[in-house]
Amino acid sequence: MPESITFTWHDVAEEARPSPTTRKKFEEWKKDIKDPDRHSDSVYYMDFLRDVIGDLQQEYDLVSAAAAEAFERSRKRAGLATKGD
Repeated sequence: MPESITFTWHDVAEEARPSPTTRKKFEEWKKDIKDPDRHSDSVYYMDFLRDVIGDLQQEYDLVSAAAAEAFERSRKRAGLATKGD
């Protein structure tokens, strides 16, 4: 059963929030997790979320490293040295 979750960045609140559909899905999952007869579903949902979080963390790390490198190049071009230089 394919799953997807969606988060949207809100400029006003300056944070990502789950879409209404994703919020509803999370609430359904919470109900399923409490049901002992749905234990296999609980494992499925948790595994899905762990995979999503892991992939997003890798993407965050890559983007963060690229941003740090770009910032450092910008500082060097502007003639601003960092403490290690």
